[in-house]
Amino acid sequence: RMLAIMSHELRSPLFVITNCVALVLNQKLAPTNRELLTTAKHSGALMVDLLNNVLDLSKLHSDNGIHLKASDTDICSLVSSACKSVAAQVENGEVEIFFEVDPALPRWIWLDRLRLKHALTSVLRIALESTKKGFIVVRAKSVLENAGAEFLEISVQDTGQGMDAEQQDSIFEAFQQGHAESQVARTGLGLY
Repeated sequence: RMLAIMSHELRSPLFVITNCVALVLNQKLAPTNRELLTTAKHSGALMVDLLNNVLDLSKLHSDNGIHLKASDTDICSLVSSACKSVAAQVENGEVEIFFEVDPALPRWIWLDRLRLKHALTSVLRIALESTKKGFIVVRAKSVLENAGAEFLEISVQDTGQGMDAEQQDSIFEAFQQGHAESQVARTGLGLY
């Protein structure tokens, strides 16, 4: 409960900071200042993501749980938006991010747009952290199960360093990280 309250209280001033930085970035700036502010903007976005994860985690462990808010969602637009938000963080131009949506997939799907976009963006950011050169591709397709039920499958593939089977098993556990030798500082909250 304390983490939920704390993360909620931290989000308000953080939103003010990131919005102020975004407003200043719209002005004419020296290249060094633009680079510094862009770094601050990206760091702020990562902090908002972390706080959102803490809030979600606290909801999962509360009696109330997480309530999904499903609505008709343009899946192509959602995937495109997530890819664009992460592509803006590519600094060296050596990583391309693109997506493929199966034409057989219905354009409008009933799902929780905000949670899916948040999850996809988090996975894309992790892929970008481990991919120094090459590509990241998101694929969305319809999968038919044995019982005849149809599901949306979204996959992310990258040309990063990869993970062995043991590391793959542990990424869903709290406080586990895929690569100890990684130069990227991560919280290790795990994927949930």
